[in-house]
Amino acid sequence: MNIKYFKKGDVVTRVEASDLFGIDTNPLTGEIVERRDRSYIGDKMTFFGIANGVAYFHRHDTFTVNLLGKESSLPLDKYSEGWEYWVDP
Repeated sequence: MNIKYFKKGDVVTRVEASDLFGIDTNPLTGEIVERRDRSYIGDKMTFFGIANGVAYFHRHDTFTVNLLGKESSLPLDKYSEGWEYWVDP
């Protein structure tokens, strides 16, 4: 789902990796490996809004909040797709 469909206060998480950003070859097997950014998959975040091509969130993970702060922003060109509502496991 595109992040633009959520409203302020929705609790969301990423469920898909971002677009392909590189291809590597495994030196042991010769297998081609696609590289995708899997950041924020499964992380509980509250959607705050979109401005200037960036989506803003509040983090919930205590460790990450203590390390990086409560607020997070992600560029829409890389992270607009692959979102769903957070579901408690």
